[in-house]
Amino acid sequence: MTVQKDFRFDAAHQLTHYHGKCESLHGHTYYLSVFVEGEMDRSSGMVIDFLHITNTVQEIILSKLDHKNLNDMFENPSTEIVAEWIFKTLYPPLQSTTYHLASIRLSETPSSHITYSKEDYARYTERN
Repeated sequence: MTVQKDFRFDAAHQLTHYHGKCESLHGHTYYLSVFVEGEMDRSSGMVIDFLHITNTVQEIILSKLDHKNLNDMFENPSTEIVAEWIFKTLYPPLQSTTYHLASIRLSETPSSHITYSKEDYARYTERN
């Protein structure tokens, strides 16, 4: 079973390794979807408490990104780089014996999205 929790944050960035409109400082309203897979606990009726996902994302992701300049955290904050960081940061605290972080989806605009999954993470850890 997959549980999805959605978030929104605003941030500015400029792409330092890109030539075009996005090399100038600009902002986005980002949409983040967090997908946790697991088995439903029959006693609670839940895979994971939505509140646990909310508190975790707020504490370790949104507190660092919302209303910030992403260039203060990343040299070249493309949506791909930010999505990878979000997944790697959320992976340990959203993992237990009964559930795990399956993927995240980060949307920079209503039509531009990045999905980063546990398979992407596995390939990354194999290379490094």
